[in-house]
Amino acid sequence: MLVKLDRALYWVSALVVLVLTGVVVLDVILAQFRLPTYLSSEIGPFLMATIVFFAVPIVTHDESHIRADFFDAFFPAKMRAIIRLFFSDPLFVLYAAVLLAIACQTTWNGYVSGERTQNLLRTPLWIPQLAMIVGLLALLLRTMVILIADARKFRANWSAPQTRQ
Repeated sequence: MLVKLDRALYWVSALVVLVLTGVVVLDVILAQFRLPTYLSSEIGPFLMATIVFFAVPIVTHDESHIRADFFDAFFPAKMRAIIRLFFSDPLFVLYAAVLLAIACQTTWNGYVSGERTQNLLRTPLWIPQLAMIVGLLALLLRTMVILIADARKFRANWSAPQTRQ
């Protein structure tokens, strides 16, 4: 089910890329006729945030995110599995949890205080910030699934009988 959520967010992200592209093209065309809409500067940052935060879970699922694996290359496979299970994966879960907590707090504070953007639309900030919460919640779930999967692999490999030749 989480894979379906990852893919759904990815496709929403891809759709938002098309919307953002259309908005920018429209602004450029209308600027040629001296009819500025300011639409891309009004909603562009919100759309960009949606693109990034909705795509993060699928990138993590596919392990396409930036990973400093040059450090791991020096260790044997079993040591890499230990490092990943006991250090990398828990730190990644913690990182996602902290980001989600900060996003929730920021969104809640924006809602309670009634903060709005400084542009013409005066959009309440909590509305576009919801994209951060959705994406980071999916990321947290994804990192927890990765941790559990790595723990299962580690347990299966660790408990496998060692044969001597």
